[in-house]
Amino acid sequence: SMERISSVKFVFPMAKKRGLLGVFRPLINIWFLVRGALGLKHGERVLFFSSAGSSFYEKLVWLMVLRFMKRHAVMVMVDGNFLSFWESMPSLARRFSQSLIGISHVTVGAQSEQWRQYYERIFPGCDCLSIGATVRREFREAGYPIYSPKSFTIIYVGWMLPEKGVLDLLDAFEQIHQRIPEANLRMIGPLFSGIDYWQMQSRQRAIESKVVFTGSIHDPQKLIDEFRSAAVFVLPSHFEGLPVAMLEAMSQGLPCIGSEVGSIPDILEHGFA
Repeated sequence: SMERISSVKFVFPMAKKRGLLGVFRPLINIWFLVRGALGLKHGERVLFFSSAGSSFYEKLVWLMVLRFMKRHAVMVMVDGNFLSFWESMPSLARRFSQSLIGISHVTVGAQSEQWRQYYERIFPGCDCLSIGATVRREFREAGYPIYSPKSFTIIYVGWMLPEKGVLDLLDAFEQIHQRIPEANLRMIGPLFSGIDYWQMQSRQRAIESKVVFTGSIHDPQKLIDEFRSAAVFVLPSHFEGLPVAMLEAMSQGLPCIGSEVGSIPDILEHGFA
């Protein structure tokens, strides 16, 4: 389906489905792409987002279609795990991707300066731009409070996955708890592997009474309250695109600690508030 707002026309691709519709989904989305591209005037562009895996391969097909139609594409890369995906790709697939992106004159949108430099390196000849992000309106309107934590509470917001450094954080908190018994840890985000798995991980480290797994929090005000009641935000991720949760924490005056991956070095300046 298509919707036009001012000078921007939105084309909504078909959501992933099972069964026969799922089989034909890539072709249906190409049809949506063609319809949208046909309505462009000279100089207008087609912008779409790509992650890793099958999404990237699908977007390569989109690039071929748009090149045939002589339409300019802007491909915004949004997967923090793209580096490992790219390194695991067959060399022939990498060379084809580099050639296609080079001859199609694609503009590649990166989530930060670090990512921009990376994409410029693997896609020589492409026009690569750093595209920033911001926090939701509720966080901007909430203001920047004076830092006054009510307790020594560490907070994490993100996916509950080992690849996001969650087990590393539990290991670190085990040592913190031994030195600071009153410390607490609040883990906010979707509970992949289930609550039982994460509670078991806490019991194995003897910190189950000090760790709370809240699950996802969708209400912005509740998340703002969580940030304002914490002492520090920690994001120990092994890979990262642009961590909006860290930007939200910073918008509420919360000190942040992060691993040196993805866009985090562009967001945090070591040793400075």
